[in-house]
Amino acid sequence: MNRSEASRALVMRPARATGVESSAAGTGATQAKAASRSNAEAKLAMAEFLLVREDISECAQRALEWLQRHAGVDKALCVAVDPSQKQLITLAALGLSDAEPNVALNLEDRQHPFVAALFEPKLVVLRGSFSNPRTASPPYGPDTFAAIPMGGGDQSAETRAVGLLVVSPASCRNDPDLQWL
Repeated sequence: MNRSEASRALVMRPARATGVESSAAGTGATQAKAASRSNAEAKLAMAEFLLVREDISECAQRALEWLQRHAGVDKALCVAVDPSQKQLITLAALGLSDAEPNVALNLEDRQHPFVAALFEPKLVVLRGSFSNPRTASPPYGPDTFAAIPMGGGDQSAETRAVGLLVVSPASCRNDPDLQWL
């Protein structure tokens, strides 16, 4: 796959068969194979994009856009630890109001759900809004979202996550494309 084909694959929507497409495409096996190839091409294009870019915010924004197309993410926020400021700051946002994505949280504030999620080994399901998150308990409703630690995830500063991927709806947390990225 050359670079222009990879770029086209990055912006392609995932292949999902509907009634008319289903009958036109042929058998289910043919559709699955085409969808699998399309998804593989999109993943390759995303990986190539990330490998050649140096701006972490640009990479984070493109990753959120990719998740919107391929994993059913409606809203997303990518935040990272800024060790020099000892803060959790916004790298990229998708589908949020202008007021929501401006995160700047002190890492010592372990009571804040985003900071607390940095030190968890697994994702945390939250509710409310991205600007005012609260811990959620099952059953999870439509206002829930997932805060997924990226790297690390331990009580010590040496092994805590380096960032969080916050996605809504929380149900997309199990999507294989989200887990791949």
